[in-house]
Amino acid sequence: WDCSRALRLLRHPDPEVRWTISAALERAVGLPAETIAALRSAHAADPATSHAFHEGWEEESASIAIEKAGAYLNPGPPLPSPSTMRSERDVDEEEEEDDDDEEEEEDALLDDLQRLPAAPGHVRVGGVEVRRRTAGGPAKNNGAATMIRTGSAARNLRAVALALCRNKPLLLEGPAGAGKSAVLEEVASLTGNDDFVVLHLDAQTDSKSLLGSYVVGAAPGEFKWQPGALTQAVAFGRWVVIEDVDLAPFEVLAALVPLLEERRLYVPGRGESVPAAEGFQLFGTVTVGGGRSGGAAAAGARADPLAGLW
Repeated sequence: WDCSRALRLLRHPDPEVRWTISAALERAVGLPAETIAALRSAHAADPATSHAFHEGWEEESASIAIEKAGAYLNPGPPLPSPSTMRSERDVDEEEEEDDDDEEEEEDALLDDLQRLPAAPGHVRVGGVEVRRRTAGGPAKNNGAATMIRTGSAARNLRAVALALCRNKPLLLEGPAGAGKSAVLEEVASLTGNDDFVVLHLDAQTDSKSLLGSYVVGAAPGEFKWQPGALTQAVAFGRWVVIEDVDLAPFEVLAALVPLLEERRLYVPGRGESVPAAEGFQLFGTVTVGGGRSGGAAAAGARADPLAGLW
């Protein structure tokens, strides 16, 4: 690729253009990290300017990734004649090489973004800025990363961080031991949500254990309301992780529907609804493989009321 025209733009009067060209040259030419750092610092002297430029670069990269995903999902009509197509073996090898190149580029971009300072009140998770909780339980790791950042781990962290930015319930699917809980623990540690609540559901779980019930008080004949673990987490804005949510009975799943749809928990025993406090986030995990079907398949098989709400 002829970079001479791009090099001319390094003298452009707009510093963002010069910064962007420096980033493009890093991708195209593979310049050393020290050279790239020197180029970028020359065009973005203060952290605020560098942060703004990186945000623009990240948005453009996300737009390109979305376009690529659309092309993969809808590649268009097939080639007119099989005789003009290359052998399937050659195509498969080329696709594997392209996938490896894209993963390497993505990993390089994540490493670059992770080194940038986050905005006040935020922390970078997989290169994505996520709001950090300022109040809550004591941090177990003082916000330090404890997970070994392999390529797949970094991509999983980035996927969870992007989902958190949407402020929507998040469902993680994967085989047993794939690291679903480990990813959530890492994100919780980095964002100051170490006091998250983990709920293990099975076919014998009663909705009262999650929502609450009346219990015997100190005085004879006295009953007082004892909110359940889920009700307390919703009221105080804590994270909730529901392990194996697909194994929960229909009664429990139905109680979760308003929380997923409206961020509001209805408590029939009290005749009231509890709005989710700021900071509340609901996660679910589903184990696939080993004879167990995934979340979408399970939902279709037994009319799961949570289908489409994650």
